[in-house]
Amino acid sequence: MMTLSGMRFQYGLAWTLLLLLAVVTVFGSYLMPSTIGDLDKVQMVEQVIDGKKQMVMPPFAPSREHWLGTDHRGYDMLSLLLNGAKYTIGFGLLVTATRFLLAVPIGLYSGATGRLRGVIRVLQIVTTSVPAVLILFTALYQLAGQLYINQGLMPNDPRVLFFGLVVFLMLVGAGIFPLADQFADRAKFFSDKEFISASRALGASTSRIVWRHLFPHLRPELLYGFVTELVQVLFLVGQLAVLSVFIGGSEPFHLGHETQINFILLSMTGEWGAMIAYGIGYINSYQWLVAAPCAFMAVSVLILSYFAHALQQRMEHPAFYRGQKVWKNKRAVGAAGVVVAGCLALVLLAPNKAPEAVAANGEFGASAVDQVITGANEMGLESTLVNAGEFMKFLKQNRWDSAQAAFFAIPSKQPPQPFDSWLEALSSGEYKFLKAERVFKQANGQHGYDVELQVQNPQGEVEFWVLEMIGTGRIQSAKGGPGESVPIILK
Repeated sequence: MMTLSGMRFQYGLAWTLLLLLAVVTVFGSYLMPSTIGDLDKVQMVEQVIDGKKQMVMPPFAPSREHWLGTDHRGYDMLSLLLNGAKYTIGFGLLVTATRFLLAVPIGLYSGATGRLRGVIRVLQIVTTSVPAVLILFTALYQLAGQLYINQGLMPNDPRVLFFGLVVFLMLVGAGIFPLADQFADRAKFFSDKEFISASRALGASTSRIVWRHLFPHLRPELLYGFVTELVQVLFLVGQLAVLSVFIGGSEPFHLGHETQINFILLSMTGEWGAMIAYGIGYINSYQWLVAAPCAFMAVSVLILSYFAHALQQRMEHPAFYRGQKVWKNKRAVGAAGVVVAGCLALVLLAPNKAPEAVAANGEFGASAVDQVITGANEMGLESTLVNAGEFMKFLKQNRWDSAQAAFFAIPSKQPPQPFDSWLEALSSGEYKFLKAERVFKQANGQHGYDVELQVQNPQGEVEFWVLEMIGTGRIQSAKGGPGESVPIILK
């Protein structure tokens, strides 16, 4: 049997680990060893293999420079996962909190009055008779296909936001009635006590009984229930991620430039579900791609589960933990002061290395003042120009199927405007594609680029057409066309 000091040590350790998880969640972008912006993308590096210098493309295995390796863009996996902690755990907290805000009042009211008890029990049986992941996956995977989520869309795209809202609502709905049934049972247990009967006899209203008598007795159980519910939500998020259902959008990355170009979806934020969905496809070749996000998810779940276990022990043996008030405990106050000081030091001294966000007015922040990228070599955007050139070659060869399958975020069987006129002009030979030379960062609220194309018209003059890219590899729309030159002019 565990001693009193051992139980108290476990309880303190559980709070310490939970606090560590909270710090990583809130301040993860300050703890990142590397930034994860466009400047940090790696095309190729020179490595010595078997005594010979060779050019090697990412992903790179774990090393001293990258403890958890890199992804296909050359982004540091540890940095991605630290940045993504706030999205995954934050989303889980939001789902769990919403479940509690809806389920606890319903459950307490039903347990105190006996009303809706049968309805809640039936709905609880319905929602738990089939594993939630089966129902959610069937609906969400179909919706993701209809919204072209699996083609790669930016995090601020309305379709991505709508899909995230649907995922949120379905996760909330899957847990409301089991939780309400649980608290209805607890409320019924306390409602049969004499002090509740006495309160009713004195004329107390149902709301007063619920909030002044039942709620205080259930308060210790609420924290325990919240933590265990959060663990279940994170489990469900991980299960959906293995099945390639995740939130937050993604950036398409092309693996080659052959006739049929294969591409994969990479998270721009490091959200753990998206990272698991990406890495699961390389479990036999680049194991670290799936091992790293799974490890982060597993450690988080273990910390929360350990905290729930310690909390349960405390509720079973409350007398063992009685002592002086927390604010009078010098060791506890000192530890809290160290944590607060460390967090302040992180915020004030360490740079925030999170990916650059788009401001509310649709303009990029001060770190993106230089909008034009000539040649694109120094910014690591060579692939953007290559992709634009490959797309124009497909049009010249009258191969729209290959062009749209490889580069379009939303595939279409027939070329939409203005690509129909581009295809006709280039495939006829009247217009000749010359080169894609300049890339401009968009300033319209999208994380993408405008590529300026030089095209020679039948008169031998150079016209400028523009491709609007999502990220660096997917085409969203275009401007200009035969007889309509639209050179980009910086203001």
